[in-house]
Amino acid sequence: MIDFNDPKTLNSKLKDMLNRLNEIELLIIKCHLLVEFALNEFLTLTTGKSDVADDRLPFSQKVKKCKVLGLFDSAEDDLRMFILTLTKLRNQIAHTLSCDQSLLEELCLYTNEEKVKKGTFLKRQLKVLSLFNAGRIIGIAKVKKTTLSL
Repeated sequence: MIDFNDPKTLNSKLKDMLNRLNEIELLIIKCHLLVEFALNEFLTLTTGKSDVADDRLPFSQKVKKCKVLGLFDSAEDDLRMFILTLTKLRNQIAHTLSCDQSLLEELCLYTNEEKVKKGTFLKRQLKVLSLFNAGRIIGIAKVKKTTLSL
């Protein structure tokens, strides 16, 4: 617990928290932002309305809207679980400035096992998985938009 009334203790604790941040936490936040961008694109493409992806809408509501619009069918459950686990990691970082390695490894469970082996999760793989899944979301949106316009 941080004592906000003692400036020296507060300063020391904040410096300690910032020093504990490493590249993986920053990368997780960036990857989460990338996935949110893709969800916004999905909402815009599938509804034809640019205001449906309102930035003020909570992330969880965007995921629910995407689900209603058909983003996550049974073949895409790994995508949904990837997004939910990435969100857990992002929230953990937001509240503690660190992430749990086991949760990071759990992210590997929702990917192609040939590409990612549990316990060997690397920053490069997180980037690739996030880009892949963001592209997947936008690709599904384009297919749905094309199907709806036929």
